[in-house]
Formats: sequence, structure tokens, C-alpha cells
Amino acid sequence: MATQHEETAKSVEHRKFPRTDVQWSGKLETGGETLDCTVLNLSANGARLLLTEPVTGNSWSGVLSIPSLGAFTAKVAWSTPKGSNEIGLTFDDPPAAVALVLAEALPRNRASSAG
Repeated sequence: MATQHEETAKSVEHRKFPRTDVQWSGKLETGGETLDCTVLNLSANGARLLLTEPVTGNSWSGVLSIPSLGAFTAKVAWSTPKGSNEIGLTFDDPPAAVALVLAEALPRNRASSAG
């Protein structure tokens, strides 16, 4: 029984800022390069993106523009192995400021929209 509990505990994420699943189009601008993307989830601290093309390297910063929200400066926090176009961003803006913007755009009941 303890083994099952340990496995369940490992699969539960303990994030400081809850994420909400979305499917919004956006653009990621980095040093003269602009990539179309789909925003897969958002929190007050960052976002997970699916890019139309892979980003070269992972030590850069840029601007994520989402038509319904505005623009956020961000840094790459993680990227999937070569051949996959998913990346995670950490926003440069304070989480409280981002949370105010997100509160207007995201569903009120995150539990019903999260998958």
C-alpha cells in the first residue's frame, strides 16, 4: 500500500502557481525570430507552448504575445528533446501582475477547465 501512495505522491505536482489548460494561439519573438505557437497551459509564473518550429538552444529570453492577453517577457525554463517543439517559459513580470491579467481571461473555476 505504501508503494501505491508513493507513486501517487510523485505524480501530483506541487506548484506555487496553479496552471490552467488552454489552447490559445500566440507568437514567440526572440532576437529577430518570430515563431507561431499554441499556448497549452498558463500560470501566473509561466506557460507551456507548442511551437510550429523548434527553438535553437534554450538559453534565451523573448516575448510571448497572446492576442487576448497581451505580451509577456519570458525566459525558457525547459525544452523537450530535439524533434519535439514543446517548451516551458518563466515570465519576467511579477506573478501578482500576471495573475491580474489572467484572472480576467481564464475561467473562474479552474477545476472544470483543467484536464
